[in-house]
Amino acid sequence: MTLNLRPDDFVLGDRSCSNFFITSGGYQDIPIVRQPSGIIASSTGSATCIFDGTVDSQHTYFTASSDVPLQGSFDEATGQFSMHTNLTTSTNETIDVTLVGRAVNRPPVAVATSPETVECSQSGGALVSLDGSGSFDPDNDIISYVWRMVTPAGHVFVARGKTATVLAPLGATEYELMVMDSRNQTSRARTLTHVVDSLPPSVTLTATPSCIWPPDRKWFEWKLGAGLDVEETDACDRHPSIRVLDVQITENNLVRPASSDDAQWSGSAVCLLAARDGASATGRRYTVRVRVTDGSGNKTDQAVEVEVPHDSRPADRCSDGALHVETPSVDCRPVTP
Repeated sequence: MTLNLRPDDFVLGDRSCSNFFITSGGYQDIPIVRQPSGIIASSTGSATCIFDGTVDSQHTYFTASSDVPLQGSFDEATGQFSMHTNLTTSTNETIDVTLVGRAVNRPPVAVATSPETVECSQSGGALVSLDGSGSFDPDNDIISYVWRMVTPAGHVFVARGKTATVLAPLGATEYELMVMDSRNQTSRARTLTHVVDSLPPSVTLTATPSCIWPPDRKWFEWKLGAGLDVEETDACDRHPSIRVLDVQITENNLVRPASSDDAQWSGSAVCLLAARDGASATGRRYTVRVRVTDGSGNKTDQAVEVEVPHDSRPADRCSDGALHVETPSVDCRPVTP
């Protein structure tokens, strides 16, 4: 550790003396101010500078062409020091300058930041960047950065380092940064991040078969995962809920809700009657809607059509009767539209 007297900064007289600087890791630069008694003391009161010799307080000042080191002793543990040097005044007088006192460490200041809002990107939450690079220490000696998640049960360690990437859970999460300097003084700061799930699931729906024939008023049954197939993707929820929502009928260019005489469905299956109005040149189209809901309540409705042709069977699409059932099963709970 050295104490330096900076050039042109140390002036005696009616003006204040200034800027003895302690340049040692973990300890502050101590400004020195001249007192009327001739004793120069730190503005913090933590050190004194005693001058030996007679000085004309109106005209005499110190000059230095470069930083002047003050030699002496320094106790790293307590901060106590005693240092001295010889300076030449403007009148060519030599003055012995002695500085004694205690160096005071200035604590660090923690600054923590993170994105205010992040969209959920994976099951369990989203990756969030924690940034403590704005933290500072007047003595430039931060040696440790520790991140903890703040929970009702206490603080949970998540990472070390000036910056960190962590998996933040869905919802609001507060993180605390603690920085420590080389003298074990610490500072804490908090930052709040909201992980939100605002995007609905992506859904693809298919019905196999998508055409039933003949129109012999027999029932056909589709179950989720067995004929009524749903491919869903949701960034935040691996297992969103799926249910059959409703059924509509398009016939004679009119759209109407299906009655229990034509269609029956529950959350997991749908049964459709192989029937159509003979007067309809286009036959009948059933529109089956399925709703997929993720854990945050975001919904996607997807529809698929099943056709009952009017007078011919499209062989490549229509059922060969394998899905015939005598009556709707218990999986197709009768409903009243």
